[in-house]
Amino acid sequence: MISNMQWANIVTGISLLVLLFIVLSEYIDTRKSPTLIRERSIMSASFMGLFFIVELIAGRYGIGVLRLDEQVTLWSAYIGCAIVVLGVIINLIARIQLGSAWSNDIVIYQEHKLFDKGLYGYMRHPLYSSIMFIALGLSVLYTDYLSLILTIALFIPMIYYRTIKEENILRAHLSGYAEYSRNTPMFFPFNMQQFFSVKKADVNKIALRLCRTTTVILLLISLVLQSWWLVAIVLILMLYSTIASISRSPLIILYSNLLRKSRWSSNTSVDINAIRFAQGFGSVLLIIAMFLFFVFGHPLGAWILVSIVLLSTAMGSLGYCLGAYIYFGLRKLHGGNRIK
Repeated sequence: MISNMQWANIVTGISLLVLLFIVLSEYIDTRKSPTLIRERSIMSASFMGLFFIVELIAGRYGIGVLRLDEQVTLWSAYIGCAIVVLGVIINLIARIQLGSAWSNDIVIYQEHKLFDKGLYGYMRHPLYSSIMFIALGLSVLYTDYLSLILTIALFIPMIYYRTIKEENILRAHLSGYAEYSRNTPMFFPFNMQQFFSVKKADVNKIALRLCRTTTVILLLISLVLQSWWLVAIVLILMLYSTIASISRSPLIILYSNLLRKSRWSSNTSVDINAIRFAQGFGSVLLIIAMFLFFVFGHPLGAWILVSIVLLSTAMGSLGYCLGAYIYFGLRKLHGGNRIK
């Protein structure tokens, strides 16, 4: 009978074999394509493939593998497998969308045109992003600290170095790429400049306070009753607000509708990015709390994190919460301005 750990290895192996077959097929095909500029790089598909093979061998033979609790190891295998499969899926979609423009080297083809559709409309280098996912996923899959160190200290910096070289050539020789690079993030669909920019929106002030009060009450009841399903409800609400923005929060919408015709209804200007970061910060703490309770078996640490989120949300009733002030500090380091 195949164990869960073996299933994770099988799914990961099949995903990587599919990717290998596609890469080899494209490599054979693109060698015949006429080019205007070609520059070789040590960070080629063969080097990336070799790095993945080293990771697989190290993980399978226990080189640098942490000896953890069986349940923790199993969860690590699940998460690592999911990250690898996600990376492979992104890689395959990006290759299909890019078509014949892919190359093992840094290349400008004859009649090369800017492609900014699909995944490339959200990030300039989804192929490299997916490769980072795969490398990190393999490290998590095998709980291999040596592999993780090599990925962060060597592999990802080398990918970044190749990307910079490629960017310089594309800006110089591909029409429209300079403007495209200014408006589209490099590796992930997240623009740091937009993230740290000041973005204001009007929100019903009373509805916002009621939303925070409801969150505090739910978390307080969860602490008293030791109820994880209430924590899960708060986590879902926070995650939704992080993704959809505070103005689309179910609680904000509910209270705003109830207060619309009330004399207590009034709007206030809030920093959307700061609140979104705070909601995401709280979500991360609650997710870690869930793992501490259900995976690692440390309920005390889990409830401490829930208490931090509770106190931070309560603090938000006086203005901005702990997560928002962390965001303001990061914005200052990035060179942005805090709006009071």
